[in-house]
Amino acid sequence: MSKTKLIFYNPSFENGGVENNIKNLIFLLKKNKNFKIKLITTTPEIKIFNQKFKTGFPKFLEPLCLNRMVRYFFCSLTLFFYCLSDKYTILSFQNNIASIIIARITFTKIIVRLNTSTQKYISNIFKKMFFSFFYNLANIIICNSLNFKKDIKKTFGISATVLNNFINYSYIKKKKNENIDIKLTKKSCIKILNIGRLTNQKNQILLLKALRKVKFNFYLIILGSGELLQNLKNFSKRNKLLHKVKFIKFSKNPYKFLNWCDLFVLTSKYEGMPNVLIEAGYLGKNIISSNCPTGPKELIKHKFNGLLFKNNSEQALINEFNYYKKNQKKKFGLKLKKEIEKKFNNNENLKKLISIVQKL
Repeated sequence: MSKTKLIFYNPSFENGGVENNIKNLIFLLKKNKNFKIKLITTTPEIKIFNQKFKTGFPKFLEPLCLNRMVRYFFCSLTLFFYCLSDKYTILSFQNNIASIIIARITFTKIIVRLNTSTQKYISNIFKKMFFSFFYNLANIIICNSLNFKKDIKKTFGISATVLNNFINYSYIKKKKNENIDIKLTKKSCIKILNIGRLTNQKNQILLLKALRKVKFNFYLIILGSGELLQNLKNFSKRNKLLHKVKFIKFSKNPYKFLNWCDLFVLTSKYEGMPNVLIEAGYLGKNIISSNCPTGPKELIKHKFNGLLFKNNSEQALINEFNYYKKNQKKKFGLKLKKEIEKKFNNNENLKKLISIVQKL
């Protein structure tokens, strides 16, 4: 029996939920002898849970990939030549328009995985028509939440297929107990964590604005990198928060920080289905999340297994902080953990993906 050949296409491999999903999926599929996998990204070799994995990207091109657009260009060329050389199925996570065009030119089947709410990039009718035209050329569109599916249907008129995120539970368990080799506060307080790129989308400034007005003792770690780092530091300095806030660059092991915290807070303006919420919930952490499009409200039932606040509302976030302070003994996170283990079942999810690929 011939193997099904899959190309995972994600030109700019960064430290985010999408990349974690790709790693988890490759890890699971490598055990399946019916599949042969190539990853096209601008790193010739990546680590997947401490195991080296060679990608399909030429090593001599890596020094030329200094920014995202150049990475997209060279990865598109690489994808094109692979599709000409053999019969592959493309699973595209990024630079989707280019991958769809290449798929149509080379008569290759393509599955496009959309990662975040359409609110991120559909700002006018012309963009709506442009993306709708190309997405309709894909064989299948997949997304990672029911509300995201509704968003895609409403915006583009396309019926997407929901495929839940893949989570490596055993790896999380293993890494959560590693020591944190950074000096943190030893004072008695509520330990708060936020993880994400320091961008407008992740909206960490809202978190700082709300915390400057709360009346309880806290210590906050913001774990991530991005263009807004200095702005966030400047705001913290102006509002005398620097002794309560620590900025830490992306860690290869965020789970030890999740294990450390009492409360995980997500302030994003839009998402798909945030991996980090699933991981925090799996570790039984209490969560406060923005009720942003499209994923959080499918995970969190307000005041039952977590807390939701009105998207981008400072006062609403303050209210939920105060509610949490009064109700810490309720242990919302333990209820969420049970639901996550049931909903994000890797075996069932993998069967669904394999079925999708085989029907193409």
